[in-house]
Amino acid sequence: FFFSSRRRHTRYWRDWSSDVCSSDLLRIQAPINAFDTRQREAAHRCGVPIDGRSVFLQGVLLEHPDHAEARAPGTGRMARAVERASSAAGIPPAVALLGWAMHGLGTHDRVVVGVDRPEELSALMSGTSLDAITIQGFMDALSAETGSWSVDDGALDPRTWRPR
Repeated sequence: FFFSSRRRHTRYWRDWSSDVCSSDLLRIQAPINAFDTRQREAAHRCGVPIDGRSVFLQGVLLEHPDHAEARAPGTGRMARAVERASSAAGIPPAVALLGWAMHGLGTHDRVVVGVDRPEELSALMSGTSLDAITIQGFMDALSAETGSWSVDDGALDPRTWRPR
C-alpha cells in the first residue's frame, strides 16, 4: 500500500488502521474487494476518504477458477464463488464486483478501475447504477457460496503470487 502524507508512509496492512487514524492524511488509496473490506472499514472509521482499487483483485476474481488458482493459490475458490454468486444475482461478475464497491462508498470515496479497451469500460458502467437489492442479492449469494471458509492473506496479496 502507498499512502501520501506529509509525515508517514506505510505498506503493511497490519499497521494500516492505526497509521491512518493517527495521521494527517487527507485521502488514501488502498485495495478493496468483496473478500477483504478491512481498509475501507478502517478509513471510514477514521473519517478518511478512500480511493478503492483492485476491486477485481488484480483481475484474478474474473478469471476461470482453475486459472486463478494457478496464478495465486487460494484464489480459485474465490473466483468460483464470484462466478456463482453473480450468476445467481443475474449480473456479470465484473459488474457485480464494481457494484459492490460502489454501493459501499462514503460521500467522498472513489473507486479506481483499469480497463484494456473502451468497450470494457462501457460494460462496467452498469455496475455504477445497480440498486441496493441487486447488490444485496449478490452479497447474500456470495456469503452462501463462501460459507464458513476464510480467505488466506496470501491470496489477497499479489506480492505473494506466482509471476505470470
